[in-house]
Formats: sequence, C-alpha cells, structure tokens
Amino acid sequence: MYKKFKTLLLKYHKGTASSTEETIVDQFFNALQVGGVTAEETRRDRSLYLRLHRALPHQTKPAIFRTAVLRYTALAACLAGVGLLYFFVFAHPEPQWITKSAQKGEQIVFHLSDSTLVYLSGGSSLQYPAQFEENQRIVQLNGEAFFEVKRTHFKQSFQVKSENLHVKVLGTKFNVNDVKGETISVSVHEGKVQVSDVEETKKVILHANEKVDFLTNQQQFKAYAMEKQDLDQWHKGNLKFRQANIHEVIHVLNRRLNTKIRWKGQAVPTLTISGDFKYNSIEEILNSLNFLYGIYHVQKTDGTIEISVK
Repeated sequence: MYKKFKTLLLKYHKGTASSTEETIVDQFFNALQVGGVTAEETRRDRSLYLRLHRALPHQTKPAIFRTAVLRYTALAACLAGVGLLYFFVFAHPEPQWITKSAQKGEQIVFHLSDSTLVYLSGGSSLQYPAQFEENQRIVQLNGEAFFEVKRTHFKQSFQVKSENLHVKVLGTKFNVNDVKGETISVSVHEGKVQVSDVEETKKVILHANEKVDFLTNQQQFKAYAMEKQDLDQWHKGNLKFRQANIHEVIHVLNRRLNTKIRWKGQAVPTLTISGDFKYNSIEEILNSLNFLYGIYHVQKTDGTIEISVK
C-alpha cells in the first residue's frame, strides 16, 4: 500500500497523474494543511527526501531548481503523512446512494439497511445510502413517504431532509408530505419527532397523534393534536381529507391515483372537503363527492375528468 501511495505522489509531481488522482492528492494536501506535519516527522523523513532528491532529475536553471526543492519538500512531507492519506481517501470511501421512485398512481414499499420500513407515495422519490454511517442515518425525500423507523443499539438519529423540512427521530412511525401544491406537513403515529425548516431556525417537537403544517408563505409551523383515526393512512389504502380545499383534493387524487381531474371553468371555488375515502376506484370517490358536496363529474374522451358544482 505504501508503494502505491508513493507512486501516486510521484505521478502527481511529474504531471502524469490523472484528474482523479490529482483530486485525491489535492484533498490530502488540504487535510494536511489543517492537521499539519510536526518537525519530528519532517526530520524523520529527511532521509526519504534526500533519496527522492537524488533519484529525480535535476534542472539547470536555479529558479526552476528552487521550485523543485520546494516541491520535493512538500512531497516528503506528504509521504510523512501517508497513513493519513490512506485514512482520508481509502478507509472512508464515498457511500453508494440509491434512488427509489414511485410513479403517479403507484405505491412502493421497501426496507432500508437499518430495517426501517418505507412506504413511498405516488409521484415521489427517496434517496438513501446503501449502508448508513455509524453515527447517523440521513435520507433525502422528494414528495411524500411514511416511515416506520427502527431504533438502533447505537441510538443513531434518523433524519429526513426535503425541500422545506428537516425531520429528526430515533424510533417512531410518521408521515412526511412535502409535495408542491399540497399542504406541507408531518404527522406522528408513534414516538417523538423533531421538525424544523431547512435552515433549522424554527423547530417544533411532535408526539404521537400530533401533526404540524408548514405555512410556506409565512415560513411558520402550525402544530395541533389529532384523533388517531384521523391521521394520514394513505399507506393502508385510505384517503383522509380534513378541511382540504378542492384544489388540493384534485392534486392529491391526480398524484395518488394517476387521474387527470380538473375543475371546469377558470375559477376554482373556495370549497373545503372532509371525509374518508378508499382507494378502490376513482368512480366511487367522485360519486361520494357528488353525494356529500354536490360535485358533478364528466369523463372526456381524452381521459380527462371535469368536475364542477351545478
């Protein structure tokens, strides 16, 4: 391994290193500047420097020679910290990231490396490492997902980062919705969750049967208690709306059921919807909306569904 590092550094000095190899050495130099090289280490590697100096071709011009001496000195110092190079580059490789995506109307379920169970909602994606680091578990969510997080022996925090939210937990069951066009929210089914904005300037702690909405216009959180049966249950095939405006209802139905619903006419009324619906069929949901709120629907030949209030 030592010879491998030495060869890499010599290639860097001669200008024959690849761009990837140059990046590795540059990163090491930066780390070396932070950590430093002691005088004892420099004296100990004086003989190595002299051997390198004799082995490499000498230049005839004094200015070039002085530059070369400086570079040899840096090279010797670099070799003195070769163990740090191994630790910095090879012992801690970049983690491999995986992306799971659910198309509109689709719901996928999978486990992470720590046995956390993820329900990914339609039109959403999740990025996560193939193996979590020892001290933390971080995933990146685009859309909506329900998590059943397993508590680890090392009590690693589990963190969900999205466009507007940063959620931290240890072991719990919770839902995160950060979908554009829908209410940005986090609801907790079990355990305790900390929710903050991405800058972490505003924070709120949630317990079981509590929910928080993030008001993007005001950049504020609105937390409130809920009955257990009113919490988000989409991962179990249930749609729940609580005082949701009709525009958001249309958006949710189109995303989760892969439909093409639109309001007939230019102005969408200030109509709010509350109710529990099954995923069985869009026809049953539309019939329920007609019965409860007088909303009519018409199926167009292109597959679009127009809804309106007569």
